Order: sequence, then C-alpha cells, then structure tokens
Amino acid sequence: MIFLSSCTKEDLEPCANYLYIKYDHNMEFVDQFHVQVSSLRLFLFDAETGLLVREVHETGNPFPEDYRIEIPPEWFDTRYDIMAWAGLDADSYDFPTLTPGVSTLSDFQLKVKGYEEQLVDRRSALEPLWHGKLTDVTFAWTGEERHTISLRKNTRKFRMVVQCMDENILVKNDDLDIRILSSGGWYDNDNQVLDPKERAITYLPYFTQDDPEVGVIAEMNTMRLQNEGRVNRLLVTDRQNGKALLDISLMKYLNALRLLEYENMPFQEYLDREDDYHILLFVQRVKEPARPEEGHWLAVQIMINDWVIRFQDIGIDP
Repeated sequence: MIFLSSCTKEDLEPCANYLYIKYDHNMEFVDQFHVQVSSLRLFLFDAETGLLVREVHETGNPFPEDYRIEIPPEWFDTRYDIMAWAGLDADSYDFPTLTPGVSTLSDFQLKVKGYEEQLVDRRSALEPLWHGKLTDVTFAWTGEERHTISLRKNTRKFRMVVQCMDENILVKNDDLDIRILSSGGWYDNDNQVLDPKERAITYLPYFTQDDPEVGVIAEMNTMRLQNEGRVNRLLVTDRQNGKALLDISLMKYLNALRLLEYENMPFQEYLDREDDYHILLFVQRVKEPARPEEGHWLAVQIMINDWVIRFQDIGIDP
C-alpha cells in the first residue's frame, strides 16, 4: 500500500489524494473487494500520449475494508487513464506484458486460457477476475481528493446437481456429459468482448463428484454472460447413446428464473451482477422397449437459483 504525509501549508507538500478500489457491482450492492479480491494490478497511461507510465501490483490477504491507495508525489502533474484488473493470473488467462514508455491501452487484450482451442478443460476453477477503468483523472496538489475505480466481475460459476426422480436409481458422472457453450472469452482494455457472437467456447466441469445421496455434482466456469445474441447454452448428453437430454438457452432460462425482486433490473445488469448460479436437474431412467435391461436418461425438471421449470413429455424447447 502507498502512503503520503498529510497536507501542510508550512512545507507546501501536496494534499492527500486517494484512489479507492471497490467491488459493489454485485447482487448484494455492497463493497466486497476486501472479501473476494487477493491481487490487484493498476496500469496508468498518460492520457495525452497514450503511453504506459507505470504499473502497480498490490496484494492483500485480505485487503482492508474501504481499500484505498494514497497517491505519492511522483504520480502528480500527469493526466491519466487507469486500467485495473484484479485476479489477473497467467495460469487462467493470456495477456501481454506491457512496457512503460512503449505500450498503449490498445496493446492490452485478454483471453481465457483455451480460447484458441475453443475448449476450457481445467483441473481447477478459473481465477476470479475483475475489471475496472478510470479515465481522464489528474491528482491535484491542492485540496484533498478521492477517486474511485469500480470493478465488475468477469468470471461466473455454475454448480449443478443431477438427480434421478426415482430415489432407487442413482445417476453417476460416467452416465452424463455436462458442458456449457458460451461466446465471450476475448476482451479489450475496456472489457468489451472481441470475439464473434457465433463463436462459442466449450467449458467443461473442473470438478465432478458422484454423491451417494443425490447423484452427480459438477462445477463449471464461464466468462461474462452477455445477452446480445451470443451463444450461451447448457448441454447435458447421455454418454451411452450420445443424445442430448438437455440443450437449453441459458439466457432464456436465467431471464425467466430470476427472482421477482429483480424483475425490473435490466437483464444485462442482472447478468453482470450475478456471478453464482445453482442448477438442479431432475432426470428419469426410461427403459428401451426392445431391450428392457437397457435404457436412457430423460430430463424432467430443472431448477435454477430457486425457480423451477418442468419439461412436458420428452420435448425440450431450445
């Protein structure tokens, strides 16, 4: 953390300037920066030349509440554009190394690991990632000032449970293939998605478990979910016959199944604030008429964050 002595008239030192970092763009509407974030990188660009001036790397275990950086004198007398990334981890994301005096904002782009192969298949969860930006800011010599960078979270987590309606039959991980197809794994310095809408990345579970009480448990990540005609689908396939027992639009159901208290919130804002989804899928085992000893799985009901949709007959509306 960076400190600066208090402003005094006698020694003509600059008055304290503070840069606050917050993460309150969430469903709780409270700052959770100190709760969730453990690393922060700030990139300060000269707003006139566009060149990188300095990079600052801060870590906290944890960060203090109402976290702020007190601006040192060497940061004064320059007009900045400041880019912030929290959780910027080389094991989860591809991003360039920037050089002071050479690199510009446009030189920074970020991709999720596996973007080029269109497959994110990991043994652990993606490092939680946040972005924020503050443009055209100058730290003043006179008068105490505070500036705030508000972060938005880029990673999403899905925890899914698949359970058979017949408690005497236990569905297992080997029975099913679970994945999410989502478009949006390549970002610019302003956190805008760069990849084409129709280009989907497949996210496989980083965690699966056969639970003897309920059935299959799986956790998956995605990056930001966007509702601008992009691909966002949940796909569950019967491994035995290769047929999809569930193939649904996440956007359609996440919109329909959000709680009543959020119905007036713009849908994209809801997607940007909500980062954690719980899905419970109920299935049935259907016997094959020609081979009674064999059968296939059939999706019956899905629950997402406490709301329920029951599928009629065997058709599933995509």
